[in-house]
Amino acid sequence: LLTLGGAICIFFGALALFQQPEPFMGVSLKFLFPVVGTVVFLMALLVYLITRAQLSHPHMGMEAFIGEVAEVIRPLQPDGKVFFNGTYWDAMLKEGSPPSNARQVRIVGFQNMKLIVEPLHENQQTKC
Repeated sequence: LLTLGGAICIFFGALALFQQPEPFMGVSLKFLFPVVGTVVFLMALLVYLITRAQLSHPHMGMEAFIGEVAEVIRPLQPDGKVFFNGTYWDAMLKEGSPPSNARQVRIVGFQNMKLIVEPLHENQQTKC
């Protein structure tokens, strides 16, 4: 919305500055439209790229672990150990989850370098 408002301001500002009576030099509309169009296109592209970056899934840090699957090494009752991303992690079951003998769990959060997980059902299990 601000890009559109800025483009309108650029267009009318350029008309006010450069449109002169016939004997004086001015900027033609053939030059003004491509300049305004280019500015609008670049601003729209910038807004799109920023929005896409803000909405994307994190790729670094512990936030990137959420939603991933880990293999259970020591049963979670409610604390245990899991193997994820080449490392052994302390883990605990999400509150309200009953103790489980599941071989795989989904990471739903973290707290003090301990993963919070929930068991996967038999039909959700995948190869780690």
